[in-house]
Amino acid sequence: MPSVKGLLLPIMKRLVGTLALLPVFLLFGMLVLLVSSMASDIESKGQIVLYSYGPARVQIIGPDGLRAGADFITGGELEEIRGADVAIEKAEDRSDSWTITLKNPASGVYRFILIGTGTGGIVMDLQAQDSLGHVISSNVFKRVKDGDSLEYALDYSPDSKSSNLLQETTN
Repeated sequence: MPSVKGLLLPIMKRLVGTLALLPVFLLFGMLVLLVSSMASDIESKGQIVLYSYGPARVQIIGPDGLRAGADFITGGELEEIRGADVAIEKAEDRSDSWTITLKNPASGVYRFILIGTGTGGIVMDLQAQDSLGHVISSNVFKRVKDGDSLEYALDYSPDSKSSNLLQETTN
């Protein structure tokens, strides 16, 4: 039967040697995370996020004619714009709410079309984030009737000196 004294020393040496490498592994891991974080920050070109609530369906048309949001023909939803994410919250006792996110959007004019699906107030909040992470918000509060069509435009640029404000293009 082996002695406990004889086994304890080699196990302790191995444990101390392993623990001595732990700070090196932690430092290396932190450096990898830092570099990957910096790389993703450099790649980020900004973001456009649209929140819409009320009796209306909303669609965004990008500078290249691709769309995201409501498909006015089929009643479904579209995510043709690269980096688009459409989320619709449906509830029986209130209007749908839409969140449309465009990640790393291209520079150019984006059109926002709202079609009334009933009578009432609509709220549209737009957040345009530039490449440095600065956010400019635009808000719309309007009353609509079933079939009304409203259109807004955003001349988006990820450049930090851009205004990135939503402008109404209909009366």
